[in-house]
Amino acid sequence: MLALDTDHISVLGDPTAAGFALLSRLDESGEDVATTVITVEENLQG
Repeated sequence: MLALDTDHISVLGDPTAAGFALLSRLDESGEDVATTVITVEENLQG
């Protein structure tokens, strides 16, 4: 399982080369992907 932090989630939300590269690497890994409660809270608070 891969745990993504706030920075990873931010990169995935941007339509940039870095976001697409991370998404591709996650897809190729075949691993389950998760995030933390702290990341959700940080995103909700802004």
